[in-house]
Amino acid sequence: MSSFKKRVASNQPKLPPGTKLSSHNGQVLVSTGVSSLDDVLGGGLPVGSILLVLSDRKTNYSRVLTNYFVAQGLASSHHVHVASVEENIRPMLKRLPSWCPEVALANTKVPEPREIEAEQSPASSEKLKIAWRYQNLPTSSHTTTPAGPRSERSKGPVPFCENFDLMQPVNPEVLDQPNLTTSSLDSSVNDHYQALFSQLAGLVENGFSSLAPVPATGGRDRNIIRLAIHDMASPLWHSSSPESCFAFLHALRGLLRFSFATCMITVPAHLYQRGPQKSGFIRRMEHLCDAVVELESFAGSRGTKAMGDLPKYHGFFYVHKQPLLNSLVPSSTRLSAITGTQLSANNLAFKQKRHKFVIETFYLPPEGGVSERRVAPSKDGSQSSTSSVQNKPPQSLDF
Repeated sequence: MSSFKKRVASNQPKLPPGTKLSSHNGQVLVSTGVSSLDDVLGGGLPVGSILLVLSDRKTNYSRVLTNYFVAQGLASSHHVHVASVEENIRPMLKRLPSWCPEVALANTKVPEPREIEAEQSPASSEKLKIAWRYQNLPTSSHTTTPAGPRSERSKGPVPFCENFDLMQPVNPEVLDQPNLTTSSLDSSVNDHYQALFSQLAGLVENGFSSLAPVPATGGRDRNIIRLAIHDMASPLWHSSSPESCFAFLHALRGLLRFSFATCMITVPAHLYQRGPQKSGFIRRMEHLCDAVVELESFAGSRGTKAMGDLPKYHGFFYVHKQPLLNSLVPSSTRLSAITGTQLSANNLAFKQKRHKFVIETFYLPPEGGVSERRVAPSKDGSQSSTSSVQNKPPQSLDF
């Protein structure tokens, strides 16, 4: 008698929408909204972890990452909670990028007339008999669904990472969903960190705790809650003691470990640094978070004025810490396609195009530039050039 047993899909617990399992350690991952950032982190942000984003000077690229994180949660029907000390968070939410049907339409293959005739033929109407293991796989479709609440869109599988367009704001109907909540901390509160943790603990323990019993439906009602904290530890945040920020991160990290939740925190790190070395305050915050990245723009950083002439990039992107949940080695060392084995060099740069934000490997431009045209020397020994740009002396590059 054979020991082979068919696995019934209906009896298997399903993952929450918009998540996937890591092929390295089996951790449940969610997308940050930026596919290149997911690749740097090893496939995505693990559930139950904290991502710390060190903001840059005089620019607002960290808010762009926060908008991606929040918009991806809304696109995946996750519960999203945004916290800040600003009086009104609504203007920030109105700048969320939209997942437009035009973006998906550009990457969709248009069917040819022969393919349409083959699909409409009587032979194609018969059900194809294939192996049972392939029957539940999604089929390709040539139609796109409009951007909006997930309940109004197709019932197909939720994509892990949507294609967003920074030029088109999100639909106002999306901001009125009940799964989007905000908390604007009052300036009269004595300790903002204790007040915020009380709010977050009530949200996470009310339906998103992994210690709660599994629903009778086999785990299908499980969902993810995303926490976005903007400009934490800024001068507007009140604290009863210098240790309030560290106590908040320590308690929040323990709360998220046993819940279906993930958090992104942005910190104005330049306010605590007076030189090239990091302050002890920032180093302690990095120690209490699971993943730490830093944005250093060419427009606002010090000592990189020569890099401002590079039209391709807008700044450097540093990875100071990677998530190490259920693993001793970061997943990105094996799964990342951007950095590969040179992650320790941190040779990454970011650029914000008109429609999207991307992270790429940093490369210097070729020496001499593209505006100079070199020709062979003439018979009299002089070198002529047909370029409209005058010959300039070679510039020295500091490495």
